[in-house]
Amino acid sequence: MSQHAVRTANAAFYAAFERLDYDAMAALWARSVQVSCVHPGWDLVLGYDAVMQSWRGIFDGTSEIHFRSEDVQVTAGSAMGWVVSREILSTAVQGLPVENTLSTINTFVLEGGAWRIAHHHAAPLLAGKPRSTRKPDVVLH
Repeated sequence: MSQHAVRTANAAFYAAFERLDYDAMAALWARSVQVSCVHPGWDLVLGYDAVMQSWRGIFDGTSEIHFRSEDVQVTAGSAMGWVVSREILSTAVQGLPVENTLSTINTFVLEGGAWRIAHHHAAPLLAGKPRSTRKPDVVLH
C-alpha cells in the first residue's frame, strides 16, 4: 500500500517538473525534516528555502522538459520510502534538442498523512556503463 503511494508521489514530482509548476513543486516538499537536493552538476542544496530557490532558477531558465524513467525501483516503509531509477531527460538548449541519461534517487517521508519529498538527487551517467539488473520493489515493515 505505501509502495503505491510513494510511486504516486514520485509521479507527482515529475509531473510538476514537466509542467515547470513552481507552486506544485513547492507543495510536494517536506517541511518536517531538513530537505536537500542535488541537481546534475550542482553542489548539495540544503534547506527548504534554498531548495525552492534552486527550483525557481531551473524553472525560470527552462522552456520545456520531459522525462522518461527506466528501471524504477520503489522501497517503502511505514514513514519513509525512496525511488531509484534511470531517467532520460529531454529538453532544448538554445533551440537544439538535448537528451541526457541520469541516475536518480528521490527520498520521501510521510508527513501529515501525505508522502512528501525530502531529497532529490540526479547525477549524469557516463556513456557505455552497463545497466544493473532490476530487482523487485520492496516494502519494509
